[in-house]
Parts: sequence; structure tokens; C-alpha cells
Amino acid sequence: LPGYRLTKRFLRPDGSPVFGDMTVTGVRTADGELDYFIAQIVDITEQMHQRAALAASEEQFRLLAENASDVVLLSRNRSIAWVSPSLTDALGWAPRDWIAHKLSDFVHPDDQEIQAANRQRILSGERRLYRMRVRTDAGDYHWVEVHARPYESEDGETPGVTASLRVVDAEVSAREALARSEETFRTAMESAPSGMAVVDLDRRFVEVNEALCRMVGRDEEWLLEHRVADILRFEDNALDLRMRAELQSGHVASIKREKRLVAADGSQIWVEHSIGLLRDDDDVPRGYVSQFVNITDARQAREELRFMATHDPLTRLVNRPALLTQMQRILAHPPRSGTNVAALFIDLDGLKGINDTFGHRVGDAVIIEVAQRIRTQVRSEDLVARLGGDEFVVFLPAVRSEADAARIAEKIQTAVGEPMSIEHHTIGVTLSIGVSLAAPGDDADRVLEFADRALYRAKRSGRARTVMFDPAIDIGHAKE
Repeated sequence: LPGYRLTKRFLRPDGSPVFGDMTVTGVRTADGELDYFIAQIVDITEQMHQRAALAASEEQFRLLAENASDVVLLSRNRSIAWVSPSLTDALGWAPRDWIAHKLSDFVHPDDQEIQAANRQRILSGERRLYRMRVRTDAGDYHWVEVHARPYESEDGETPGVTASLRVVDAEVSAREALARSEETFRTAMESAPSGMAVVDLDRRFVEVNEALCRMVGRDEEWLLEHRVADILRFEDNALDLRMRAELQSGHVASIKREKRLVAADGSQIWVEHSIGLLRDDDDVPRGYVSQFVNITDARQAREELRFMATHDPLTRLVNRPALLTQMQRILAHPPRSGTNVAALFIDLDGLKGINDTFGHRVGDAVIIEVAQRIRTQVRSEDLVARLGGDEFVVFLPAVRSEADAARIAEKIQTAVGEPMSIEHHTIGVTLSIGVSLAAPGDDADRVLEFADRALYRAKRSGRARTVMFDPAIDIGHAKE
């Protein structure tokens, strides 16, 4: 037998009998051998004394026995005729405190309608399952789950109701906490200025907020039919997969990276994408929660600051520190066989006169135009820098000879010498250029110094010309 059940009489120390409803179950090992017993004994002395008065049917007795761990009651003509002793443990009342009372006498005022409506349906023949609050003997209230059914006598009439009450405060509190948590989460999503989304393990959108819809120019319906990959720039999709794999490894609780989203109109939005892993009660991953913070403007500002640290703000050419750094890196590696490195030190002739005649705004426009014309005459790998004022440098990392350097200088002279039309003024300018060749391992400052000395000689010789550095001439003469 798997178990058995008996009603036995037990003796108290004073010799008086106690009726006990005893249930015994055998617990067996994996191979079927009996290991030990579990026995439950419920005091049914009062139940036995009232059995005759209750005239309970066999079904009623079975129901009461099966629900002995809950509060079991029998109501006749709206009054409680019998209640199980478990009432004391559950709600603090002794069974005699409820006998002859209506259940509604103990129901919370706000739940009276729930109790009345359900009782009416039970008396009409329905089984009901519902929840309400019931008062304890201390005056507070517990949530109980009620399982109730009509009790039919042998003559087919319906004199009352049998019900079991189980205290479910913890479950109700957990459900309420969950509901509050979900409501808080939804409120946070709806009111968040940044994009928010819940994504399943296949990266399908499950929930999205309005901010994310606005960010990518898509409505909620479109997003819920697509995956995260559908709004990511292709190059960033692999990064997204790596982030999620790292989360599922359990090494981190959340992860944050910068990515690019692609909006409906094709534009790109830089975002700071934060992902957290959602787990169920068994700690099994079931999805992700994502936050998308638009950092496009901040990133552009950051890039602009980084750019301005190495470039001239007026012409957008590299500045002197950046030029020297890149020159030194190139000089540290020998050029291809048969090539040299050259530096062109350029001075814009007569800038002071232009400023005095037309104003500094026109003078700045002339500098910008000169910078653009110089840039168009050299290769993409050549460096063009503005050192400040009217001075420019062109660094050529691969020329064959002085003649090649001189030819490039002449192209620049010709391009810049074409008349400029600036603010309705026609302005002509010329350049003075000093050229020096460098060898692998030379110092960048030294190379610029030699080109500057050649420039000095070009200016002394009448300006508007190109002069090659000559150690025999330029080393021995001091600059003014």
C-alpha cells in the first residue's frame, strides 16, 4: 500500500481520550523499498462529537478530511455550522467564535459585495474560486483564497455551502509587488527621454517606448515586427552579438557600448547602448532590457574638440604640433627606394597689406582660399599645415629629387597666383617658398628649420619665388 488512514483514540496525560484523524504515507527508495513513514494526526474530537448533528454525507466527510490543512467550514442557512480547528492557526479565532455567525461578519467591508455575489452564484449551483480579506481575532485582515461549492442533501435540496479558506497574504503581496514593479517599469519606459526596449533572446522587440520610436523614425508596430539588427548599422551588429554573448556568460550584469542606429530616412544616430539580461524565477535568461541614449551631438562635439586639438580652426589644416608628430613618424621610417622626403615652408606675401586695405575678415578669407588651393595641388598622403599667421608647410613624404619638390612648389605658386574674388574684391597674392630635402632619421624640427632658412632667403631675394635650401649659403646666415 502507498499509505493508509485511520481514526484512532489517543490518551492525554489525565487519561481523557482525543480523537485523531491519522494519515500515514510510506516513502520509498528508488528501487521501491520502504524507507520511512510520514504521519499526520489531526485532532477531530469536536468534529466527532458534532457528527450526528451535522448529518454530513460521505462526500462532505471526504471533502473536510482532504482540506484539513486549510480552514474548512460548513454554512447552513447563511450561518456557519461547523469550522475546522485550523481556523486558530490561520486567523487566530477558536472554532466556537465562528459557529452560528455569518461568514460576512468577518469579511472586510470593501469585500462584502464580492462575498455576497459569490455566495449567490454558489447557491445557484456553481463552484467558485475567489479572494477576499477576512478579519483575524487581532482585528487586522488576511487575504484568503476561497474554494466553495454548494452542499446538497440527499433529498436534492441545497441547504448550504462548504468552503475551504487558505491564507494567501504572501502570494497577494508578491503579485502586488510584481504589479507595482511592472507598472513602475512601464512608467519609466514611457516617460524616459532615452529610447527603451525589451528584447527577447532572438533580439526581437517585445516592448518599445515612444522615445525609441521618435529616435529611429519608426512606429511601435514596425519595431515590434523587427529585430535589433534591423535598426543597427551593419558594422555594429557583430558588436551587439558579442555584448549579448558576454551577458549570457554571466561575467557581467550589464554592458554598455557606443553604436550607430539607422533611422527610417537613412540617417545615422550615435547612441550609448546599455543592455541588461532579464532572468526568470529559476535564473534562466529570458530576454534583455535595452536603453539607447542619443549621443550624436555629444560625439560630434567630442570629435570636434579632438580635431581642434590637432588642427588650425580657420583653415582646418593640421597645426604645428600635429605636423611635427606626423613628420617625425614618417622620418623614422626610410622612404621607398629611390625617394626622398621634402618640406615646403610657405609664406603668404603681403597679408598685412590686405588686412590694412580690406580688413581682417577679407584677410581671413584670403588665408582660407590659399589653404584650399594648396591642398588641391598635392596628393592625399601629403601633409598640409598652417603654422599661424601667413605661414604654411607642405610635407612631401615621397619625392624623387629637388626638381620634383621644386615642380610641386611651382604648381602651388601658379594655383595661388590666380586672382581671387572675395567680397566683391579682386585680390592677387603671391607666395615665397623655401624647400629642404630630408633623409631618414632626420629631426622634424631641424627639417623645418632648414626650409625656413630657405624661405628667408626667398623673401630677401624679392618674394614670389621658390628657393632650395643650400647648406653652404643658409647655415652661415642668421635670420632677421
